[in-house]
Amino acid sequence: MQSNSRMSQPLLQGGRVVSLLLVFALVLSGCDLFGGSNQPNTGTNNQTNVAQNTPGRSNPTMSGSPATPASGSPATPATTGNSANPTTGSGGITAATNTSAPPTDTPAATISVKVNNAWDGSAVVGATVAVQQPSGPLSGATDGSGGYSFDKLDAAASVTVSADGYAAAQNVKLNPGANTVSLIPNTIHGKVTDATSGKPLANVLVRAYPSDAVPDPAPVQATPTVTSSYNYGGKPFAAPAMSAIADTTPTNTIVTTSTTDLGYVRVFGTDTDGLWLAASPKHGADHVRLLPEGTILKVTGADIPDTDSAWVPVQTTDAKADSGYAARIYVAPSAAPGAPTFTPPPPPPPSPTPTPPPPATLLQQPITTSNLITFTDANGNYILRDLPPNSVLHFKDSGYELTKVPTQHEMVKDVALKQFHVHALYYTAEWAASSDLLNNSLKFVDSKDVNAIVLNIQDNGSIALVYTSSIPLAKEVGHAAYFDDLPAFVKMLQQQHHLYVIARIVCFVEPGLVNNRPDLAVKSSATGKPIVGGLGQEWLDPTNPDSVKHILSIIDEVKSMGFDEVQMDYMRFLSDTSASQGDPIFKAGNGNNMPWQTKAQYVESFLSKAYELTRYTDTFLDGDVFGYILWPDQPEGPINRNIGQIWEYVISHLDYVSPMIYPSHFSPGEQGFSLPNDHPYEIIHQSGVYAMQRLTKTGDNPAKYRPWLQYFTMNGNLTYTGDVVRLETKAAADTGTWGWMMWDASNNYVYPNAFDPKK
Repeated sequence: MQSNSRMSQPLLQGGRVVSLLLVFALVLSGCDLFGGSNQPNTGTNNQTNVAQNTPGRSNPTMSGSPATPASGSPATPATTGNSANPTTGSGGITAATNTSAPPTDTPAATISVKVNNAWDGSAVVGATVAVQQPSGPLSGATDGSGGYSFDKLDAAASVTVSADGYAAAQNVKLNPGANTVSLIPNTIHGKVTDATSGKPLANVLVRAYPSDAVPDPAPVQATPTVTSSYNYGGKPFAAPAMSAIADTTPTNTIVTTSTTDLGYVRVFGTDTDGLWLAASPKHGADHVRLLPEGTILKVTGADIPDTDSAWVPVQTTDAKADSGYAARIYVAPSAAPGAPTFTPPPPPPPSPTPTPPPPATLLQQPITTSNLITFTDANGNYILRDLPPNSVLHFKDSGYELTKVPTQHEMVKDVALKQFHVHALYYTAEWAASSDLLNNSLKFVDSKDVNAIVLNIQDNGSIALVYTSSIPLAKEVGHAAYFDDLPAFVKMLQQQHHLYVIARIVCFVEPGLVNNRPDLAVKSSATGKPIVGGLGQEWLDPTNPDSVKHILSIIDEVKSMGFDEVQMDYMRFLSDTSASQGDPIFKAGNGNNMPWQTKAQYVESFLSKAYELTRYTDTFLDGDVFGYILWPDQPEGPINRNIGQIWEYVISHLDYVSPMIYPSHFSPGEQGFSLPNDHPYEIIHQSGVYAMQRLTKTGDNPAKYRPWLQYFTMNGNLTYTGDVVRLETKAAADTGTWGWMMWDASNNYVYPNAFDPKK
């Protein structure tokens, strides 16, 4: 570390003259170095926003305090005792201070600071050292060794040390001589790629959660040794006895050792009732052993109410001390009589919850007060700032396994996501409620190349939910008593059978609610009552905000039950009404006179709201659509125009889009086949070709294509045995789908050779 220039005067002969001149020079200096006190350092490593640069790089900025280049020449001695001249500190700090020179036999004390990384002790180069003091602010940057030094500071000087990628250390009091400030990294960045191809992945959701993997340990009593004393307001008094309650496991004994092996504790504020103690590396004089990584230090005074206590992160770079976060409650008696009063700085105001970010935008903003979220850019890069300690990063992208990665004191974390292709079977709640059916089906699933199930969470008639709901309209209908604890059932499937569990929700076909609340239904122009569509279905009105709100409340409630994915079926306008019913009447008007674009916009509006409920969580969202959504548009418009299911309107509001490409459901003559049911490979393969063509035209970040296939025989001569089902799955794989889902309303998956054995 560079030393500052010294100013000198010629020595005068004679001890009496020297003494008089020494006194005279000190009087003329106007101020001294902290008034001769050895005041301990103060402040905490509060998390603050820092410059938006690559973590760990230099050139941080401090608003209002730019670094000033050094003049390169030593300060000029004062010609009179009251003149002020600039004092130069190494690294470029300049300030107007009184610099009356002391005699050469009384060397001036240098104030130096080393800034390092609290995790590994490495130097933080280019950290901003900003000083606020009565004589004027100073600002400069640390050198290649992380160091900076001053000739002198005012007694009331307060220092803030900050660097890009670190939580700033604020209100630091520097003592004469050497000081160390350890900054806690709070920024992480990296690159997300496809584990198979190595290509970067854009628009991947990256979200940070506080770690909750470590349970609260049992307390252990311990009394650390405190051997030094406080210098409090310039007046030393004996260090108080302290007791400590260590939140760690009973087997982890806290050992009291000599002060050279301990982390450090400093006083950083008080009121008239007692001291506040905060742990910080290399600051102050009082020592305490740190505990293992993963906990937090709670600081309080003996006479200070619990509401005034504070949580303070603790770090040390002492090679002989533990590193990480400490969890202890330190209690100190009241301060000595006559001790001055210091008020700790007020906490920052709470941040409002921001609006969720749009896709393809790199953001650093919290969704809640404790979580951070961003998306990868076009090159797969991400950055998160102001992370809570010991965060866990969640990486979510459709077509890939949800990946959770602990940060583990890292500033760079590259992640390769593993592709995930769903192979799912559909099951009803009635199946799940029967222990015999459940056990037999799970044995079959466990032995086959099946990694997911689609569970219907409404009864077969879509009358009621299969669990007790807290939603007001669902309570009016009641529920089908299939599950006492649906989240526990989902967890059992996930943990014991390693299944990806999808919740199927029938959206706008709800006869139970229509019977209770006909005002929410689509009306018949002929009867004025709820209209009856094809297959006797009764429909909620997609243009009625109250109907939409009810369905969204179900999605939101089910999302919280631990399902990996929520799937929406019947997310459309009704079809196939009889002439006796007349026209369907919606809140928005006559359905037969409503433009198909308007219907598509209502469907899109619903999907966009549903997507907002799941997009920033760990839950994926899927939408079932008719197979003809993939087919080329006709001259008069898309084939599905009358029901509002249009590819371009739905594809950006889902993680997966699932056309029901059952060969039996295509019209006779399709692709030249009089019985499409009898040509499963050809129909499914052509569906995939059309899907890839539409996906290519859609642009960035469309939903992944994952179709429904049939495990039943209908409208043809071909029986769908295991060999035929294998033709279906092969056609899907040959066209690049992200898996498949198999539909059999009876859950009768009887052909053992339909699926490969479990790998």
